[in-house]
Amino acid sequence: MENALAFKRAVDAARHLSDPTPPWADFIRSSAELMRGYGGGFLSLETGKPVELQEFDVDRSAVTEYISHFHRHDILVTQGGGAFRPPGTWLDTQKALQRVGERNNAYYHDFMRKHRMNQMVVLVLEENERYATTINFQRDHVEETDQFLASEPIVTFNKAIQEALAKRREKASQWIVSAEAVLRGFGEALCLVDSGGVVLHASPLAGSFLEGNCSLRIRNGRFWHPSEKVRDLISSSFAKVAPGKSCRMLSPGERGRTCLFEISIAEQPYRLDSRSILVVRLRPGRAKEDLCLDPLCTSIGLTKAEAAVLHAMVSGEKAADIAAAHGVAINTVRKQIATVMSKAGCTRQVDLVRMALAAA
Repeated sequence: MENALAFKRAVDAARHLSDPTPPWADFIRSSAELMRGYGGGFLSLETGKPVELQEFDVDRSAVTEYISHFHRHDILVTQGGGAFRPPGTWLDTQKALQRVGERNNAYYHDFMRKHRMNQMVVLVLEENERYATTINFQRDHVEETDQFLASEPIVTFNKAIQEALAKRREKASQWIVSAEAVLRGFGEALCLVDSGGVVLHASPLAGSFLEGNCSLRIRNGRFWHPSEKVRDLISSSFAKVAPGKSCRMLSPGERGRTCLFEISIAEQPYRLDSRSILVVRLRPGRAKEDLCLDPLCTSIGLTKAEAAVLHAMVSGEKAADIAAAHGVAINTVRKQIATVMSKAGCTRQVDLVRMALAAA
């Protein structure tokens, strides 16, 4: 009867992994008894480094030690070569120790045994060349797991987990399809970007749109622009966007073509960890002469020459380009830029451009 109740609690908790925010604490604590463990947690890795580790009923110092040092020696982490394990794969530290040797293994003796983790059973949720997530269960004893993991209750438990994760992926896919359809109606493209600036998804319209409207490109999985200043602006925008807010910038291109680049945080959960996914909306920007900056220029008291400098800055022109176009010394342009920034109350050119785009 007790085993039946533990099985029911674990399966019921597994079904909630399809919730917008997976209830990891309730899931681990509801499943630990079924998995013959005393605690466990959720681990998210990016390029082999932990980005989120939630452990429950485990020594808290173990979390600090794992993140600071022992993740580099984790005997269950894939050691390159593209040999990625499919979702639903069970891993066992005892089998890993048989391969690497228990006698002199520092991860086992200095980390696992120290924190009463005589054995860990781990389930792979996702694993690829960049990103991996797992759930783990710690035991204070060691036992053979092949027969246990192949038993009907554990197979059913694993199936419930995979079905819940499939529902999450389906919800995310439906949201992407709907968002792309809406934006396509406005002539816009959609991209999803992680907090590190890696493009996770780009709508079919994105490639042709970028090629045809500006110098912005997606290269090696990231947004790229020939101007280092624009690249830095994009990176800083990714880092600073806040919930409920959006950040806009105008990416300059050839022959006066531009791209309006708007960043916000996705409301639809896309990953299992708590990091935000960013939504990037791309659409043709207005030409420099079409930008409506007059209200801003008037409100902060810019002269005609200073207003022209601001327009040029928003279009991505450098001080040398502005000086050459207006036939003035570059020091004159630099002084004008400083004056515009002072009048606008900005200490950085990046903030000035953002203010101007918001006003446009």
